Amino acid sequence: MDRRGWSLLASGALTLALVASACGGAAAPTATPARAPAAAATATTAPPGAPATPTRAAPVGLGTPTPTRAAVPTVAPVSGGPVGKMTMAAVADVTNLDVHVATAGGLQYFYTVSDVNAFLLVQQRAGRSDPWLAESWAWDDKGLKVRWVIRKGARFHDGKPVTADDAKFTAEKIKAPYSARGVNSGVGRWIKDVQVIDDRTFVMTAPEVLATLYATYGGIAIQPRHDPYEVMQKKPIGAGPYRVADWRPFESMTLEASPYFWDADKVQVKTIVRLVVPEPESRLAMLKSGQVDLMDEVQPRQAEELAKDKRFRVKVTDAGNIASIVFATDTPVIPGTDIPNPFLDARVRRAFTMAVDRKAIFDGIALGKYGTYVPGPWPRHGYGANTMEDKITPYKYDPQAARKLLEEAQFPFDREWGVWYYRTSAGFAEATEVAVAQWNAIGIKARGRLTEVGALMSYWQEKPSRTYPIQMIRSLTVDEPPGYIVATENVPEGTLSQIGDPKLDEWTIKRRTAFEPAERQKLYEEVYVYEHEQAITFPLLGGVLIHALNQRVDWDPIPGQMFATHLWKARWLPGAP
Repeated sequence: MDRRGWSLLASGALTLALVASACGGAAAPTATPARAPAAAATATTAPPGAPATPTRAAPVGLGTPTPTRAAVPTVAPVSGGPVGKMTMAAVADVTNLDVHVATAGGLQYFYTVSDVNAFLLVQQRAGRSDPWLAESWAWDDKGLKVRWVIRKGARFHDGKPVTADDAKFTAEKIKAPYSARGVNSGVGRWIKDVQVIDDRTFVMTAPEVLATLYATYGGIAIQPRHDPYEVMQKKPIGAGPYRVADWRPFESMTLEASPYFWDADKVQVKTIVRLVVPEPESRLAMLKSGQVDLMDEVQPRQAEELAKDKRFRVKVTDAGNIASIVFATDTPVIPGTDIPNPFLDARVRRAFTMAVDRKAIFDGIALGKYGTYVPGPWPRHGYGANTMEDKITPYKYDPQAARKLLEEAQFPFDREWGVWYYRTSAGFAEATEVAVAQWNAIGIKARGRLTEVGALMSYWQEKPSRTYPIQMIRSLTVDEPPGYIVATENVPEGTLSQIGDPKLDEWTIKRRTAFEPAERQKLYEEVYVYEHEQAITFPLLGGVLIHALNQRVDWDPIPGQMFATHLWKARWLPGAP
């Protein structure tokens, strides 16, 4: 079976989905039921040689976008409304204003889901899907067809109503050639047809059964009909609470509250300015000097410092993600060379795992509280781990045993190995740097390659440039396992994780028709144990989101989200703005 990539976020449809990186939505009449409790666990065995520690099917046919729609009457904007300007220091920028044309970079979901565009659904923890642009959704044909009803009163930034015709146009655009690297590009392979029922109702049909179709389709950001490509690049129009007033790539983005948003009366902040400040110390200095009101991706030691300063408030939220070391196992040779790929040997992968002191990373980098120690492939809150984490034997930190395993596997110690990573959730980059140092300590010539996240995401989707065999990937693991396991569900080109494993492919196919929670839980348990025993990947650290705010504004991060989403819910404190 062909391997397909995931769209960094996420699992399920990245759903997780990437939707999970999204947010919380406004209330609506109908929602899908939450999953039932997980099934009981089954027994498992310890990974070979690991002592205990103490503590892809082809895409469907390409569609052609419909011409620009005729003028639609608008309504008067809501009177009164939000005031003031909130400034935020963010770690990364989007790389494209049109989310359906190219990857939107490290903060894609901030832009896509919660503030400028609106997805149909928002996935929360425990398998719950919350309404966002859609007010209701239901199976027309279980696993094949989903009927959607657009929220009454939903309007784009130009005041025109969001219609079922817009949804059909968006689906066609997602499948078009120029959208091959867009946020929802992988979803296109799961769209066979879109039938418009009335102004607000449409039915989406898949080419084959997919149990997670709700989540897959729910991650689509609906756009208005427009001429291909150029329109959204110059003047993006969405249905979210904010419109883009100004964008200076890799410098700043200014958002202005939309008077046509369906909950416009709940938006307090009129203007949000996102300054792109990659360096954490620079973001901290800007917060202290009063240049910004909100700082994202606060590092653990910065959080400790700010918590002692009455001028600021620190908010720590379970991000539902992990920093995973991922090895290239989808090619017989190291990409770009004729050297046999040593990472196809499980002994090599186990050795790399045993050479890293993950407990020390948790205690030293995360200070024992700004993150989680993860003994298995993904955190306990994910399906499979919730029942099996206590039944596996974690890999013990043992550099001498790791070196011996590498020698037995005839690992090429004379070759230099690049380790690609990027600055993201608290402590993830620093944890990778510790791993690189500890690999070097046993004779591996590991070289860290700190890369800007937007550039790295572009490299991931271009197979010829995938010449690195080791990388750190931040994976979202709200309930589904990390996206790299269910890669065939989404992105049609590239394999972001570079994992190639027939058993995981087989598991993915079974997962597509697993509708019942108990059945899905059993599959997750199987893959959790298999991934652990084979050391296909290993987590360095479970993540949290740390934000710092001054005393002018308040905002609550959404648990299970990888980014600062739903900033439209920010509120002014007494005396501000």
